[in-house]
Amino acid sequence: MDKSPTSAPLRALEEALHAMRARSREEPAPDLAQRLDRLARLRAVIADNEERFRQAISADFGHRCAVETTIAETMLLFSEIRHATKHLKAWMAPQRVATALQFLPARNRLMPQPLGGVGASGTGAYHGEWGFRTFSKLKPVFYRSGFNRLADLYPPYDGKIARLEKLMRFMSSGTVIPGRA
Repeated sequence: MDKSPTSAPLRALEEALHAMRARSREEPAPDLAQRLDRLARLRAVIADNEERFRQAISADFGHRCAVETTIAETMLLFSEIRHATKHLKAWMAPQRVATALQFLPARNRLMPQPLGGVGASGTGAYHGEWGFRTFSKLKPVFYRSGFNRLADLYPPYDGKIARLEKLMRFMSSGTVIPGRA
């Protein structure tokens, strides 16, 4: 049921998602040193441009107190960068996970990978096209469980109304099912 997009915006979205996927495959995930360097550079950029951020945010709000901007924006970012720097090595460390009996004596390891972004900042595919498909509303529209009788109350109706009417007539007739008295 996978149809190619026909409208220009959908084609542009598909092209962007494919470009993200291709870019994510070109560059391997960054190692610990690269990530720590990027966090340090991010902190430096924020610190160097703190006053410009304050002025821009104040202009956006009409006026915003510099102390409020520092607390709400800059200090929060510095705190998050410090937290990520402190825990990054542990977050990246491979973790041992249980191995199913049929696979013994093999061992399993979970190797954490970055989420989202493109190329060096993440895998792209997980939070790009597949994230879009996962969190879009397509599944509930095209799939209705056969076990869920409430699904009869939602479109498309094609014959559901007749079945519902028949059920209601049966229930209101007072008919007793043999062996259920």
